[in-house]
Amino acid sequence: MNFGAALGRIAIMAALLLPVAGPQSPAEAGSGLDWRADVTPRPEGSRRRRPHRVMVDLPKPPFAIDRRLLPHDRGVRAYGEPYLGPIIDIELHLATRGHRDTSLAELGEIAAGLRASGVEKALVMPTPNEGRRRRHEKRRLHRKLLAEIGGKAIGLMCCGHYVGQWLHQAYYDTYTEESLDRLLTRLAADLDSGLYAGVGEIALYHFDKNGRQAIIRYPPNFEPFLKVVGLVASRGLWMLLHAESVDPKGVSYEDQVFGGIELIYRRHPDLKLIVAHTATTNPENLRRMLERYPNLMIDFKLVKRVANWHHTEPVSNADRRLHEDWARLFEAMPRRFMVGTDSKFFRRRFDVAKYQRKIARYRKVLGGLKPRAARLIAYENAKRILSPGGDAK
Repeated sequence: MNFGAALGRIAIMAALLLPVAGPQSPAEAGSGLDWRADVTPRPEGSRRRRPHRVMVDLPKPPFAIDRRLLPHDRGVRAYGEPYLGPIIDIELHLATRGHRDTSLAELGEIAAGLRASGVEKALVMPTPNEGRRRRHEKRRLHRKLLAEIGGKAIGLMCCGHYVGQWLHQAYYDTYTEESLDRLLTRLAADLDSGLYAGVGEIALYHFDKNGRQAIIRYPPNFEPFLKVVGLVASRGLWMLLHAESVDPKGVSYEDQVFGGIELIYRRHPDLKLIVAHTATTNPENLRRMLERYPNLMIDFKLVKRVANWHHTEPVSNADRRLHEDWARLFEAMPRRFMVGTDSKFFRRRFDVAKYQRKIARYRKVLGGLKPRAARLIAYENAKRILSPGGDAK
């Protein structure tokens, strides 16, 4: 695309940031569907009618689960010389607000900041709870604008915000086959648009870790979820899944999460799946998962507020130093891990300068790994899977 054409597309998309009435996706055009009413969950505990749920049998986890919550003061890997090579950030978000304008200059600063940090590419996607916010469709347009500005340095994932919210609402309230068909039609249109590498970040279990997060919780053997997975698998695209296996109060969902991953791989053995945040489990459970599912990829994030994330088995301590057991797993299976910072630009003054400091910390952590493992995890794995036809193998 030449420069003039790119500017023209940006101008058109910028105009779309104004409030728009009517359908918001090709699948909804002419349907008369007010999709906001269709996907925004009712308050938890409310019931309009008896829930309509179609469930399938959930297999047992295919391995013995290590249910320990490991201490966060255990041994850590020392920093090495910082890794200086390229990085691909597999999980990035824009937390722009509907009540204020986001300028092209601000989006351009993000693209420039990525380049200055040595981040060759970032995969930008909605957060699981984004669909609960009013005017959240502006964020979708902001992501597209960032991709126009950033060119090949920005990839996009879609649909996690409206798919996850629809599934949560459908499980606790009710749904009709017609509303499910509309969801799948909209998802198919997005996946077939050629704009996206896949679906993400979609949540099965997403708990309140800081007192401000809305909860998403539905089981993986809920038939509409499996139909979503089947649609993604049929397109040969990636799905980035958020599934916390233990909640902040210590209630275990490990049987559901690990049994659910077994279920979707029985149905779709070639599914391209990324599980976010090292699957929020301990290294031993994740090793068993990776040994069983050759198409499974994992992203990792460094966590500062360990107290908020204690139940998710963070890979690092409060000083953001990598635990030794995680470092050993990264080095033993280096082709299966990627950097996913989970950064959220515009949230609580998170800006380019903070992102660059964050990337500098990742470089220190990667520098403590064997050089081959560091380069695979920082760059080569993500480059491989995001290439046409790329997979975990």
